[in-house]
Amino acid sequence: MKPISAGAIVAATILTAGCGGGGGGGNTASGPLPVVKPLLLTQLPTVGTWRNVAAAQVATAFIGGSVPASGSYPGYTFDFSTAALSQTSSTGTDLGLRLGGPTGSSPQLTAQFHDWDTFDEMEPGLVASSSTSASFSNVSAADYPRPAGATLSALFFDGTGTAALSFMGFGYWAVYDDYGAAGEQFVAQGGGAIGSVSPNLSTIASLPATATYRGVTIGAMVLDGDPLAMLGGSIRLNANFGTGQMDAAISNIKLYDGTTVTPGLLPAGITFANATIDRPTASFAGSTSGTMTATFDGVAPNGGATLTGQFYGPVAQEAGGTWAISGTNLGPAGNLEVSGSFGAVR
Repeated sequence: MKPISAGAIVAATILTAGCGGGGGGGNTASGPLPVVKPLLLTQLPTVGTWRNVAAAQVATAFIGGSVPASGSYPGYTFDFSTAALSQTSSTGTDLGLRLGGPTGSSPQLTAQFHDWDTFDEMEPGLVASSSTSASFSNVSAADYPRPAGATLSALFFDGTGTAALSFMGFGYWAVYDDYGAAGEQFVAQGGGAIGSVSPNLSTIASLPATATYRGVTIGAMVLDGDPLAMLGGSIRLNANFGTGQMDAAISNIKLYDGTTVTPGLLPAGITFANATIDRPTASFAGSTSGTMTATFDGVAPNGGATLTGQFYGPVAQEAGGTWAISGTNLGPAGNLEVSGSFGAVR
C-alpha cells in the first residue's frame, strides 16, 4: 500500500481558512422533503423544523485528534448517536446542526452555518461553511476537562451540488475544540443524507433486477496524533435487488491540505462488498462485523468498516448514506479513521 504521509493530514484550522467559510437518510415526522433540483441542504424548505438524520448514519468511531504534547488532554470520546438538520432562516441559505446523545443529560452540540463559499477545488459543486456560533453542553469537567480559552469550531460541507440529485441531499461535518498552540480535540465528525425516501422496493414495478448508482463522496481522515484532512472522490454502488446485495467502490480519491488538492493517494481506492439491501425500508447496511467485507487501498482494515444508506425517489432513482473505515494497519503507525457521506444517481 502507498502510505499516506503525515504531512497530508492537516490542521482543521487551516482547513477552515482554506474553504473560506462549509445527514443519514430517512423521513421524519415533518414528512419527506419536496423535490428540488438540486436539493441543497442549504435549501431545506421549512424554517425551524429539525429533520433527523438516521442514527445508523451518524456515528463514526472517534480517535482523539491532535493531542497536546504534554498529554494533558489525551483525547475524549463523545457518543453523538443522533443528529438533526434544520433551515435557520427564511433565506434558504442558513443551516443548523444539532448533535446529541441518547438522553437529555448526554453531551449536546449545536452549530449554525450562515455564509457559504464554493469549494470547487475539492469537488465541482461543493459548498462549505464554518460556524460562528457552535456550542457544547452537558459535559462535566470530570468527563472532559476543557482548557481555559478553548474555542469550539465547526465545519459543514454540503456535497449535494456535486451530483445531479433531485430527491436527496448529503453533507459532512467536523467539530473540534481549538486549544491554540497546544493542539485541538475533535469532538464530532460524521455526515449523512436526507430526502424523500423510496417506498417499499417490492412495490416498485419498474425496479430493475440490478442497478448502478454513480456519484460523489465527501468525508474526512484522521490519524492518531494528527489533525483532520478532507477527503473527496467518486463513488459507484452496484445494487442487486434480486439477491439483496449492495457493493460500493470509491475511486479518484484526493485529500485537501489547506492549500492544495492532492489526488492519487489511494490508487486501489476503497471498496465494500456484500452489504444487505432491506426492501421494505428501502435501505441498505453492512458491517465487517457481519458478512460485509471492505478494503482500504487493497488492505482489509483491522478496525472494521460500515456502509449504510437509503434509496431516494419514487422508483429508487438515487442512493445516499455514509461509510466508515478504521484500523491500525492502514498506513502510518497509529489508528487511522476515514469516513464520508455520499449521494449517487442511477
